[in-house]
Amino acid sequence: MGRGKTKLTWHTPWETWGRQLYDGLTRPESTIATLLRTEVIGLNAFLARVGAPNVRPACPCGAARQTPKHVMVLCPNFCPRRPERQLESGTADYVELLTTQQGLKAVTKWFLRRDILPQFKWARETALRPARAHTWSVLGAVDVR
Repeated sequence: MGRGKTKLTWHTPWETWGRQLYDGLTRPESTIATLLRTEVIGLNAFLARVGAPNVRPACPCGAARQTPKHVMVLCPNFCPRRPERQLESGTADYVELLTTQQGLKAVTKWFLRRDILPQFKWARETALRPARAHTWSVLGAVDVR
């Protein structure tokens, strides 16, 4: 097992392929899914472990380590927001959240909506913008005769 990794990183059954888990995720969501599943993510516990300057492993809530599991299941700072994710995912179980397609979709959207990882701010804002209709008339009429 990898240094510093929990068993969860390796829990996905071998018959479940990445494509099955990641199908239907946007690029930012699939990136967050990979970061969560490998625990190589911009949360304090990982950043402190790799020697990021001026970063301690503690969570702002006071817990000793800010890990994916802590943020998703235990952190009081995100407690009021968990029920919506549980409804979408159908579970509160940490392993199921990261090893099932429904759980992974719900938890990655939850991370984006909550702005937990600052590097995804642009992706979050883009996802929240209403889709604009792109039509040829916007580009100007071109006579192709």
